[in-house]
Amino acid sequence: YYPSYGGDIFLDDAERWTIFDGGPTDLYVVVAHEIGHSIGLDHSNDEHALMYAYSGVASDLTTDDINGVQRLYGANPDAGGAAPQTPPQPPEPENVPNSPVEVVEGSIDNNVFYQVWTIDVSAGETVTFKMEALDGDLDPYLAILTPDSQTVLAEDDDSLGNRNALITYTFPDTGTYIVVATRYLTNDGDSAGSYRLTAERSQTSAGQPPQAPPPTQPPAAPSTASIAVANQSGVTVCYVYISPNDETTWGSDWLAPDETLENGFFIRWDGVATGIYDVRVEDCQGGHVETYYVEFNSDTTIYVYVDHLEVAAGVP
Repeated sequence: YYPSYGGDIFLDDAERWTIFDGGPTDLYVVVAHEIGHSIGLDHSNDEHALMYAYSGVASDLTTDDINGVQRLYGANPDAGGAAPQTPPQPPEPENVPNSPVEVVEGSIDNNVFYQVWTIDVSAGETVTFKMEALDGDLDPYLAILTPDSQTVLAEDDDSLGNRNALITYTFPDTGTYIVVATRYLTNDGDSAGSYRLTAERSQTSAGQPPQAPPPTQPPAAPSTASIAVANQSGVTVCYVYISPNDETTWGSDWLAPDETLENGFFIRWDGVATGIYDVRVEDCQGGHVETYYVEFNSDTTIYVYVDHLEVAAGVP
C-alpha cells in the first residue's frame, strides 16, 4: 500500500465528530486509523485491528497493527522483546533503459511482494507503463513515485483489464523516478506470479512536450461518455467522488443530497467529459474504497466491492 498525496490526511468538517465514544466518527479512532494509512499501512483483514476497514471496532493498536508497522519500519530497539522476522529484501532498484519501448520482467510472492525499478525521463516526457501478469494468480498493482520516493504520483490496480495495471504519466521534471511493481494489497495480499513491465515513451522527442495547435485553429470540443457505478458490496453506498486525476481534492459528492445507492443497484451519469479520473466510494459507516488513474475514454462502469473497485467497459 502506498499513501497518495504524500500521506496527507483530510478530515471532513461536515461530519458530527465525537471523542472517545468508540463510534464511527470518533475523532481519536478515525485519526489514528488514517495515520496508519499515512505511514504505509493498508486495511487489515483482522476485524479487531485498528486498521480494519470499518471504524468503531478498535480504539487502540492491536498486535496486528503493531506487526504491520514493524514489518515496514522494524521494531523499536528501546522497547525490548524480539523483533518480528524480517522478510527477504527485494532486489536493489534497477533501471529501465532509456529506449522508446523497454520491457523488464520480475516476480512477486510472499517473500518478495514488491520490486523497485527506476526510469530516467526528461521534463514534459510522457510514458505509458503496463504491468501484466504472466503466470500464477498475480493481481498486479503499479505505482510511480518521485525520485526521493516520498510522494506517489500515480497508482493503478486493473485499468489494463484482466486485473493488469496501466498508468500513462507526463513527468513534470527531469530526473530518475521510481516505479514500484507489486500486487493488490501488497504485503497483505496473497496473489503471486511473474509479470512483465513495459515502459513505452511517447513518440515526441524526450523533453519536448507535444506542440499546441496553431493559434488560428480552435480547440476541438471535448468528447463525452457515460459513467455508471454499480454497487456489489453488500452494503449501502452513501458517497461517490469522481475527481480529475490532476485535482488535489475529491471535490463534491456525485450523489444527490439524501441519495444513496443500495446494494445490487447502479446509477449512471451521461455527458461526462472524457479524461483521467480518480474514484472514491464510501459506505454510510465511513468505510471506503478508492482507485486512481482511471481512463474514461468511453462508456465505463465502476463495480463496487467490499474491498476494491473494478473498472469495466460499457454501461448498463
